[in-house]
Amino acid sequence: MGLATNAEAENKPDAAIKYYAEIAGKYGTTYLAPMALLSQARLSEGNGQLKEARQLYEMVVQRYPQSVIAQIASVEASRLNEKLGNEGKQTDQPNLLTSSPQPSPSGRPSPTASEKPKQQPEP
Repeated sequence: MGLATNAEAENKPDAAIKYYAEIAGKYGTTYLAPMALLSQARLSEGNGQLKEARQLYEMVVQRYPQSVIAQIASVEASRLNEKLGNEGKQTDQPNLLTSSPQPSPSGRPSPTASEKPKQQPEP
């Protein structure tokens, strides 16, 4: 990640994007991959490559759904979908921040069917 972050610091986004892509490919099963993809997407967006950035954000969500980085990428992909007018939007990508259980009026998440307590038969 050092070469990529150095390229960013030297204001060389194209070189940084290239390095982040290499990191994501080489370390695809480690925590570095979603971080590299997110950075690559952010820089692509900064370069005006909005569709490419959106694809990269969606890739993070698809490949690393349990990652904290995926939550950030989901929000960013949604924001870009709105900005781009939803053209070419992939509908199978969940928004991780809105797909979780919604809070009940008490402020606590509503239990799912498997979490609800079983009713005891009345005597």
